[in-house]
Amino acid sequence: MNQSAGDYIFTLWEKFLMEDGIIIRAGFHDEVVVTCPPEDQQETIDKLYSAIDKVNSVLELEIPVGIDHKIGNNYSE
Repeated sequence: MNQSAGDYIFTLWEKFLMEDGIIIRAGFHDEVVVTCPPEDQQETIDKLYSAIDKVNSVLELEIPVGIDHKIGNNYSE
């Protein structure tokens, strides 16, 4: 996969996140930073994975694209 395809996949994922109400605080290379109150944490995580499922549904790639997530009080965590 070339860089243009990777950028397209990432941007499509961001699009679906924003459509689902996620505010992206930062996005670079292959990661995003989002914030939410502690009580909305699981819902936010679910939206991250739902958005990548939408990407895979639209693109129908032979190998699905996946994500992982990390939680912390600041970026270094």
